Amino acid sequence: EGTQAPQPAGSPQGLLAQARGLFQVGDTYIVVETADAVVLIDQHAFHERILYYMLEHRLQSAPLERQRLLMPLPLNLSRAARELALSQREALLEFGFELEPFGPDGSLALTAAPKYSLARKHDEMIIELCEELAQGRRPGDFSTMRKSLVEMVACKAAIKAHDPLSPEQIKDLLRLGETVPHTFTCPHGRPTTYRLAFTDLEKVFHRR
Repeated sequence: EGTQAPQPAGSPQGLLAQARGLFQVGDTYIVVETADAVVLIDQHAFHERILYYMLEHRLQSAPLERQRLLMPLPLNLSRAARELALSQREALLEFGFELEPFGPDGSLALTAAPKYSLARKHDEMIIELCEELAQGRRPGDFSTMRKSLVEMVACKAAIKAHDPLSPEQIKDLLRLGETVPHTFTCPHGRPTTYRLAFTDLEKVFHRR
């Protein structure tokens, strides 16, 4: 009898409480050992799905929470990206990014960042966002293209593949996953989580 492919784990509700072992492999995947299975999590896809839900649903009621930075982060933006950022400061603030003038040359600095970003460098994230919008790779109208912007911000803010995570950051990510429903796939349709039952492992090694 052939072995079965790993099955989607579905919602991670209670996964942290079930964990007997918890670690990261390849700085890309989180491995959770439970009583009867090994659960594999794609850290980027999983976090992106969480952020997409948070952005899509919580923006309907109020701007997202942000945290003041200890020091302003100067932004090395092209002229087009700087002009776009200036024209869309209020919209960016709604997503948790606060920009202020910095220096005599009209530059901008990031002074507050969204709380929902766990591992990304905030200045790199906002630079990528503004440059892509300015170059036309993404719609530039924040008010009419919110869905595209939500997808983009969720992707940029999410933990990336090859981002090393501490044990506490892994736990924080799993806790965050328990606050939103439907984390089966990321916004692009890729699976976020797979469950490999110990019974299937036993079949691989001909123990069943």
